[in-house]
Amino acid sequence: RQMKRILHEFESLVDAGEAALPAIRAFLARNEDFEFQGGVLKGSRDGNVPTDFLTPPSLRLGLFDALRRIGGGQAEAMLADVLKTTARGVEVAYLARVLQEIAPNKHRDAAIAAAKDLLANPVAEAAALDKNDRNYLYGVLAFFNDSSQVAVAQGQLLAASGSLDRAALKYLERSMGEQVVSLVAQAYQDPRVTDPAAKEPLVRSALAFVGANDQALQVFGQAVRDPALQGEPIRNLVEDLNQDGIRNEKQPTPEDLKLIANRYALTQRYLQQDFVLNNKALLEGFREADKDLRNMLQRASAPPKPKP
Repeated sequence: RQMKRILHEFESLVDAGEAALPAIRAFLARNEDFEFQGGVLKGSRDGNVPTDFLTPPSLRLGLFDALRRIGGGQAEAMLADVLKTTARGVEVAYLARVLQEIAPNKHRDAAIAAAKDLLANPVAEAAALDKNDRNYLYGVLAFFNDSSQVAVAQGQLLAASGSLDRAALKYLERSMGEQVVSLVAQAYQDPRVTDPAAKEPLVRSALAFVGANDQALQVFGQAVRDPALQGEPIRNLVEDLNQDGIRNEKQPTPEDLKLIANRYALTQRYLQQDFVLNNKALLEGFREADKDLRNMLQRASAPPKPKP
């Protein structure tokens, strides 16, 4: 009931149009916020932030959404002002995307500058929405195809303890493409990296290129024999040979079909090896991937159905 009332108030602001702008401006200037219990923010893992909410995660994000829907030059200017002053990564990410929709590339430089500034000068986490700030900020750079932070992200990839910076890895994946394989292969070999929580994302980065890149295949071959990844982690990785790196699973492109064929040959080879046959998790993973890859090839080779 409370959430319905809150949503009604946001709708009332939108209905008021430009008459609501002074009140919204006054509240935003107070730099106060309130997170709603029912608010859900998707995209934190890859740094993407939706620009349209069924339920806003916070009061400020709800007001940003109201400004987006009110539209006009004043609302755009208010959103741009907050982009330059906010110290929250989630807000930079949201505002960057909204302003790009409103005025393509007009606020690109400001968004990139805001993201870089907060990455270099992070603010202490203040609320639940702030825990993925670095994902959001790197996501802004990737969103605008800005690769200027690649060297910085490479230096942040592994901590001295061997822990993995997933936000930096995700940015490197999106900025470097296939070139990231060499980087993750080197990191996977680092003796400091012993935790499965660090190893699994590195292998998954290489997984997208298994069947097209020899170094990615080497990383995969090491992973299936790695005691640290045995059980569910390696089964999930092996099963995902049927999707990671394949652009269109339902209607594969010629490049997809080549990748699928290479992976099907790979699963066939592994299913003949004793260490796979004697390992339940590996066997289940390879059987599942093998079945799906075979089905993809069969569907692609089947003659088109006649039109009625």
